[in-house]
Amino acid sequence: MLTIQAERHLSAEDTKALAGSLLDEGSFDRLVTENCDAICNDGEPLFHFRKSVIPQNVLISAYGNIMDAATISDQRGTAGGYVDVDKTATQLWDTGEKTASKNTARLGYQAANGYRRANMVQSGIMGYMDKMAKMPYCRTTAYSLQQPERFKQAIPFIQSVSDTFRAVAPERFAAQQAIIRQTHPDFTIHDTVFTTVTVNRNWQTAVHTDKGDYAEGMGVMSAMWRGKGDGCYFVFPAYRLAVSMRTGDVLLANVHEWHGNTPFKGTPGRYERIACVFYYRSNMHKCGSAEEELERAKKRKMGERLYED
Repeated sequence: MLTIQAERHLSAEDTKALAGSLLDEGSFDRLVTENCDAICNDGEPLFHFRKSVIPQNVLISAYGNIMDAATISDQRGTAGGYVDVDKTATQLWDTGEKTASKNTARLGYQAANGYRRANMVQSGIMGYMDKMAKMPYCRTTAYSLQQPERFKQAIPFIQSVSDTFRAVAPERFAAQQAIIRQTHPDFTIHDTVFTTVTVNRNWQTAVHTDKGDYAEGMGVMSAMWRGKGDGCYFVFPAYRLAVSMRTGDVLLANVHEWHGNTPFKGTPGRYERIACVFYYRSNMHKCGSAEEELERAKKRKMGERLYED
């Protein structure tokens, strides 16, 4: 087993300045392609990487049941990178940087007021979500609600990733397991420590940190590749370290450190990469049952707090 001492090369301020930018292969010095633990100077893990730990039959079944969960979205914020609002709306549309509107005045307003609109990417969510202002109740995500059988068929894959988490980082797993045991089973993925899975397709994420996940656990990722493609390495720019995550690999990472991906290598249309991020939404233990959440939403008055505590 390879163990790396993860040394910081960029200050917190300089790393944060990279937010929303796209990385290239000059952003790292070492590319990890084998089983590896990277440990920071304070003794905390930066990442644990394990090769080919998901069984092939599980992967084959999962692929067909999760690939369509990734849909076009401009709601991924910093991870999506930002539209250049100095371009005209027509230019943005014609170059494929599609905004929700071709209204030039709207883009001019955004530029004048410093509004930053995320690029469109292919990303979606399976499982369950906690409350937010626009949807003030805990709920099943649209994909899992509309495709319950496909979601069910993907669960062995999610369980296999959860089992890897247990084996590789038992203390972090135990912390996440403790909070999931406090969560109503209507909002947990059966026999895992996850409530939610984000599915990304062919997306080079910009530099960002993850939010809304349970801080005492870890960010857990896996990928599936088809065709002739490479690249899209997972990079911690502050540490000058990158990981090549291929089919069936699992990466456990401190996703509260700034991270992003390098560009894809290959001919567009001749490869496909489905990357999944598995996590526990940090407020899910405050949810009641699905029936209780629906009743609360019906009775909720404007301005009331989303949670009682």
